Amino acid sequence: RSGYRQLLENEAGFKVVAEAGDADSAYQTFRAESPDICIMDVMLPDASGIEALRRIIQYCPAAKVLMFTMYSRPAIARQALAGGAMGVLSKDSPPAEMLDAVDQWLTADLPQ
Repeated sequence: RSGYRQLLENEAGFKVVAEAGDADSAYQTFRAESPDICIMDVMLPDASGIEALRRIIQYCPAAKVLMFTMYSRPAIARQALAGGAMGVLSKDSPPAEMLDAVDQWLTADLPQ
């Protein structure tokens, strides 16, 4: 997480408002902070990031959530997209791809 945080803040000029280490904390932190975009790992220690994604989308249907995964299985991406993620990136993706996705999705016009 610290590498992504540094990348977002230093290279892209974004402000990271919070971090969470597990699915429940991610959901609670989203509710408390209302971030412009949430970047979440599919694999979290207590529950799936996809489950946290579903809870976030249920709470805020207009939430912009980008999922990261170390798995290359299409089923994972389909589950994340079906759960409401705006996109799914592999952890093997170049850092510039994540920055482009964040920039693109922050400016996306979504229904409220």
